[in-house]
Amino acid sequence: MICLVGLSRAEASEPVMVTAKQQGQGVLRANRDQCLLVAPDHVLGTGYAITLTDRHRVLAEADRLTTIGPDLGIARVRPGPQLDCFAPRPIQDLGEVLDTAVMRQSLGTLLRVRETGGIETFAVRFSGLDQHYVHVTPTTPGVTLQKGISGSQLLLEGDPVGMVQTIDSVANSISAYRFDALQHLLSYSYPQPEPTDETPSVREIDKDGASAPNTLVIATTRTAIREQPDRWSHVIRWLETGEATRVQGKVQGIPWLMTADGYIYHGDVITR
Repeated sequence: MICLVGLSRAEASEPVMVTAKQQGQGVLRANRDQCLLVAPDHVLGTGYAITLTDRHRVLAEADRLTTIGPDLGIARVRPGPQLDCFAPRPIQDLGEVLDTAVMRQSLGTLLRVRETGGIETFAVRFSGLDQHYVHVTPTTPGVTLQKGISGSQLLLEGDPVGMVQTIDSVANSISAYRFDALQHLLSYSYPQPEPTDETPSVREIDKDGASAPNTLVIATTRTAIREQPDRWSHVIRWLETGEATRVQGKVQGIPWLMTADGYIYHGDVITR
């Protein structure tokens, strides 16, 4: 059964609807100081304008960069409206996790962003696995796999494990590119810099003035609390508009505040 749900704040990489050569789906990945869109290459095409929309109907544009694998394309998201772009934590031993899921024929979830906003999902069952792909089938008899589902995320117990690439309408089956294989390709094509002592995580905290310990701040917009004082860092949790939290100080040299849970951007909150 197809249903509409809210996306858990920690369950998946940010999904987006992609319109280029075709309409499909994609995921966002933070890399250094840029946000990358990963989507099936047959959706992106070459020479087409690329627009993307998240579940909140925030619009953005992207520029195609290259192809990194079999029917996998990369585009750079242009600066503009802030989308939830971060580097998700990989699942440890994903191969073993998927192997167990296939052996047990476990249930999973396929999700995509709707044109009208929000997330659309339906249930699937894990049915096969190889080095690069995991295969699933819809659990509801008679469900027709819709056009535009390419690039949708495949979840197992709430964790992202793959991205839809091919659909066999006759067999009513789906092949998704495994996220561990995708991460390997991304690491090879876009290696992350080695951490140094100058990374923001080791900067000192200034506890003077308005950023003194236990200062109460209020979110003026939906605001991420992140692992590091960096807009691309992993999201620990969200503050909704109007929600209050207490800060322990300000990170020296950059506009970030430290809380008990992580870091928030100074421009997204006001001091009570």
